[in-house]
Amino acid sequence: MEEQLIKIRQARRDVFFPKGKTLYLLISCFVFGLIYKPIGIVLGIIFMYSLFERIKYTAHLPCPKCGEPFGTKNSFPLGVGGMVCQNCGLSLYVPEQ
Repeated sequence: MEEQLIKIRQARRDVFFPKGKTLYLLISCFVFGLIYKPIGIVLGIIFMYSLFERIKYTAHLPCPKCGEPFGTKNSFPLGVGGMVCQNCGLSLYVPEQ
């Protein structure tokens, strides 16, 4: 169960602080958008869509205890979720014994 909670915490961190190829791709799009202003609008829309998809994926990761989405069941999540499972109350940082 602890491994799944670590995976959820890491996924939440990666939504707003990506690493690896995703980070380099986002930085490249940002720089390219600054250089070529008309394309910057399109790249901004693509960036926001990518951010939304990462938030949606992370919000729907299953709870290791009950199997329901840990963050939210909404199809249009506004965030990655709270510190406890919305269904069973399992804490993200202090697993039950």
